[in-house]
Amino acid sequence: MFDNESFELKEGESVTDINLGLKMIQRSGGFLFGTDALLLASFIKPLPHKRAVDFGCGSGAVSLLCAASRKFAHIDAIEVQSEYAELCERNVRLNGLSDLISVRNDDIRNLISGHEKFEAVFTNPPYMRSDSGKHANNFGRNAARHELNGDIFDFCSAAAAVLEWGGVFYAVYRPDRLVDLFSSMRSSGIEPKRCCFVQRDLSHSPALALVEGIRGGKSSLSMMPVLLLSDDKGNTTEQIEHIYRTLNFDLKQ
Repeated sequence: MFDNESFELKEGESVTDINLGLKMIQRSGGFLFGTDALLLASFIKPLPHKRAVDFGCGSGAVSLLCAASRKFAHIDAIEVQSEYAELCERNVRLNGLSDLISVRNDDIRNLISGHEKFEAVFTNPPYMRSDSGKHANNFGRNAARHELNGDIFDFCSAAAAVLEWGGVFYAVYRPDRLVDLFSSMRSSGIEPKRCCFVQRDLSHSPALALVEGIRGGKSSLSMMPVLLLSDDKGNTTEQIEHIYRTLNFDLKQ
């Protein structure tokens, strides 16, 4: 439960409810909780007895959702921006998940030469190259959207460095940059194995791509059915309702 005394809000902050009864402190002008974080957490397959690491955790949304749904035994959440690492830590404590999530203020590029190993890596990385798109006035939001602290090759290289052989890599990314993602994964030794496009409805092109890869995996990519957010009448689809409710892609579960 949110405790105003224990979790005094700073200027520009507010608390919002997200799935599974979680609450999250968000910062005005910062990168807010959205569909991409929810879908990534739902796309991740449970490994309840294994350790995972969240690259670029931001405010902690994906780690919080994975921890609350017990997808991993423990999650290391890593964020290069100190103010967001601190915010993620507060969100972890706010939801009583300190035993399942450890937050680190670090640059994922520092992990490339490290020796710590995990069974899974997941990331909602910046989608835009540093020289593309409109830049926001807020640096934190800008860094969350643009590759100011490492590009997709850096993220994949760091993931390969910390993954056990056969470990799983998950990412949510923009379809127009999938070639960059797949190229970076394969050159780092992570083979793309599963991909799902997300569309608003049948009249729109895919807006997101959810990707799973295996470190040291054999060449074989499975394209999943497109995930539609709405049907032709504008109603939320059955699968999306299921995902919102269970944080699981499989309608049978």
